[in-house]
Amino acid sequence: MNFKLLADSFAALRGQFSPSNLGSQLFMERNEIETPDNFLIWFHERFHYLQVIFTPYGHLKWASCRTSTADIFECWANLSATLNQPKKMPIREYLKDDTKDSVKLAYNIWIHDFPNDIYKIVEQGTTTYGNFGIFNKLSYSSCCPTVIISEKEYRMRGIDVLESFAKFEEAMLGELITDKNLDEIINPDKLNPEYYSALYYFIESLGPERLIEFPLVCELSLMTSHIPSPSSIIDFKHNAPNWRFVSIVDKIKDLKDLPTINYYDNKSFYEYSNAVLHACQYDTIDKAWKSAEEYVKAQDLTMAEEMRTAIEYKKKHPWMLSYPMCNLAEFSSNEFNHFKPYFTIMEDGVSYNCENIRSEELILENHLQALALQICGYNSKFCRDSFKLMCGYTYMGLNSCRHYLNGECNGYIDSNTELPPLVLDENSNIKNGCDFECFLKINNIDVKDISIGIMRTITYDDIMNAAKKHFTAQ
Repeated sequence: MNFKLLADSFAALRGQFSPSNLGSQLFMERNEIETPDNFLIWFHERFHYLQVIFTPYGHLKWASCRTSTADIFECWANLSATLNQPKKMPIREYLKDDTKDSVKLAYNIWIHDFPNDIYKIVEQGTTTYGNFGIFNKLSYSSCCPTVIISEKEYRMRGIDVLESFAKFEEAMLGELITDKNLDEIINPDKLNPEYYSALYYFIESLGPERLIEFPLVCELSLMTSHIPSPSSIIDFKHNAPNWRFVSIVDKIKDLKDLPTINYYDNKSFYEYSNAVLHACQYDTIDKAWKSAEEYVKAQDLTMAEEMRTAIEYKKKHPWMLSYPMCNLAEFSSNEFNHFKPYFTIMEDGVSYNCENIRSEELILENHLQALALQICGYNSKFCRDSFKLMCGYTYMGLNSCRHYLNGECNGYIDSNTELPPLVLDENSNIKNGCDFECFLKINNIDVKDISIGIMRTITYDDIMNAAKKHFTAQ
């Protein structure tokens, strides 16, 4: 193990972005962001948010996560009542009951978590369930193409494309606001491979003279029309960003007469991009956006409105992901800078994106997502008690609930927890009380009726062994 690299990586970890809840965390105080080096950290995490809202891949992942979250909760809330099963979490607790109905309930909830695991396979090359066999013909080798970087074999994952893209943009901005050059900011001696692997592979394949194409190739890798399907290796490779990145680099290596890139000309973006997509037999940009646009148009949420606004902005300003600094006036405009994570956790508080997204909508989404994740057994990285239920504030690390701040509640709940009394006004608005409890009561669930075990996920073998026992034909 390279302990120096490990130590440098921990020292460099000053920010994080969560693609599931579109929130970020900065390990600094609010006023520290003003320094150039810290501003670059903030920009890097914000750029991950831009990767979501400015690409079809990001939109499809966001839509899939929201659908999966709602399905997990509804199955747990409604099917448990239909099968006369108590409310338990995580679903591993149902397997312990070892009855036909408890196993049926666990399986039906578990199956709704599959879309989330597909993205984990795409981006990390791993599966929560410990068995690639459940995803038809997928394997680690078929999910992650092997490339040669610095004369060594390397498995290219989706995270390599996402992080290398973000680090490159950070470096380009860094050259403008600091005295550091690209090689100083992207230093492999101080970074994990995902932050430079895609960039190094690109340069070694095409040469440094074509570096102008790198961010655009990263973006085209995220210009997917569909969720990568585990039922077909061909479809999976067609829509997985890591496979697309490697395929595009390989294709343009010898591709003649590619349109010239001019990031001061919007027409140039579409001419180059669609020429590359056509050569690789991928959908054009307009067709790639179609599924994402259909989803946001069908949702009555300020979050969906923000996504729709982002698509419209990106089409009008096509270079603002690959080359956001090409137009400094636009880069500093209010229109561009209103696109930011739903929330940013800092050491001295939380900053919410409530100018564009309703606060009550964001709170509800966080509670719902926290509940769904815990139903499946996923522990929060902020967890200090794995035997209790965490509300959305605590699970996401926000700790901005007024009852937490005044000491009435620590954000950890079980059947013995005394929550602040719930008081509603004449319009059913919450005057006082726990909005997480209110969310549960709206769905006819009493928090005191939820049995909570230790937060652990189940494996494919766990669920299959239980199902065989109760559902194999005699």
